Amino acid sequence: RIESSSFLHGITSAGAGIENQQSTGLALVNNDFAMNQFGCTFASSPYCRFEGNRVNGRATSVALGRGVRFGESSNFGVVSGNTISDTNLYGIYLQDSAFCDVSSNTVSFTGSGSNLAQHGIQSGGFEADFCHHNTFTGNMIRGCSGVGIAVAPTATTEQDLYNTISGN
Repeated sequence: RIESSSFLHGITSAGAGIENQQSTGLALVNNDFAMNQFGCTFASSPYCRFEGNRVNGRATSVALGRGVRFGESSNFGVVSGNTISDTNLYGIYLQDSAFCDVSSNTVSFTGSGSNLAQHGIQSGGFEADFCHHNTFTGNMIRGCSGVGIAVAPTATTEQDLYNTISGN
């Protein structure tokens, strides 16, 4: 568990506040991520939680950066009660992950300059049929350069099946 910490100014092209790889059950609670290209990235990390965090700021010199990403089968993840703003790319991204719960987040002002059409919340990815059974409930999304919530595959053969979007 990582709680009540600050992660500031990770502005290299891959600068993440936290890069979590192949971990199970890590909880990040009430942390502050400011001016990082990627606030927090989970890769191959099931059952992780990202709750009550604040992610904001972007470096304009690098056209990368998301608030939080659950990727590469980071299944059964929870993204809840976070405030995410001013990201170059998506605010919350479920990439090739299933059975995740995204609820009660506030996401605003995604995308900038050459990075237009960046969604508040994106579910999709590069592997066929990896994004399914995700829920998106009670989120507030505003001022994003793309749509609020996009359930859209990136891979041409992928189908994003059995997702639920309610009360956003």
